[in-house]
Amino acid sequence: SAVMACCRFGHKPKTEDLSLFYMRCRIEDGMGRHIDHELLQTKSIRALASGVLWPDDVQRKAGYSAKCSVALTKEAMVRHWSGEELQIAGLEALSRYIERANLRADVAEGGGEGLVKAVMTRHQGVTKLQRFGRLVLDGLGVDKAWKPLAAGLTNGTNGVGK
Repeated sequence: SAVMACCRFGHKPKTEDLSLFYMRCRIEDGMGRHIDHELLQTKSIRALASGVLWPDDVQRKAGYSAKCSVALTKEAMVRHWSGEELQIAGLEALSRYIERANLRADVAEGGGEGLVKAVMTRHQGVTKLQRFGRLVLDGLGVDKAWKPLAAGLTNGTNGVGK
């Protein structure tokens, strides 16, 4: 799981940096221990995404890794497919990772584009979700003409669109 790969408990922070370090680890650990708790996953996605806005020295002290946060976000999005608020938080976070941390390749890795398209197709009536999804797709360089197919229709790509 992404949590096991991300939370670096072996890292030895300085005493004055412990609170930041343990906060990050508790968030990542909570995501790993409570994978089926949608609200906790949603709040954790938002908390981790805020890390890209922290100054570099704060990120370093906390042992923050935007790359790990991307993996945790995508993992939660896959697990909580129908959770509208989680999907909104996930797409907002992914757009932030692309824009603020230049992690386009990490977001795209492992089928990221397909995940975003599938989420947008599943939640077509949610304007905020569609807006964040479009930001992610634009950040990935996806054709601006791509639109989710109407529910129940497919075009040979598992209903995800072209």
